[in-house]
Amino acid sequence: MRRRALPLLLAAALALPACSSSVGSDRVLETLETVATLRGGTVSALRDLRGTGPFRTYAMAPAELVEVVGEAAAFARGRGGKPVKAIFVSKRRGEVVAKERDAEDADDEGYEKPFLSAVVASVHGVPGQPDIARLEIHETHSGPFHIGAVSWTRDLPIWIDQVLARRAAEPVVDATDSPAEDPEPVSSP
Repeated sequence: MRRRALPLLLAAALALPACSSSVGSDRVLETLETVATLRGGTVSALRDLRGTGPFRTYAMAPAELVEVVGEAAAFARGRGGKPVKAIFVSKRRGEVVAKERDAEDADDEGYEKPFLSAVVASVHGVPGQPDIARLEIHETHSGPFHIGAVSWTRDLPIWIDQVLARRAAEPVVDATDSPAEDPEPVSSP
């Protein structure tokens, strides 16, 4: 059945743009390309997996873990070694979404462009334990002809550990030890 459908699909892909008006022709071409190249995988489908695990537990507040995951996602390098720039951190939703793009769109930080691979990293609080957070990572590739270079489920935990190690090595500065101005002398009664 599929072998018969493919030639019909390709014929429709070639014929529809000629029949469409110029107003929606870009959208029609994009839709046909998506169907013809078997593009799939959506961020919405990844969000639907929220709460299914697997989980990793971290000894930190959920809001802090969301920040750490956002920093860690910036370590990702797509095809040709280009950094992944489409990283979206939402403390309100408790998630980080990152999208690896094709080389021509790699520098685009917007949300709408197609991706090769994407990840949704969801952070969950633990009831009664405000300093414990659980993380789940779900990734997708956008199809058999659009596979990215990043293995999010394998590499993101490693990058998180690197961010945590770097943070632990940074000196802690106590703001009470270094006032912004010289204090005024205290007068005695």
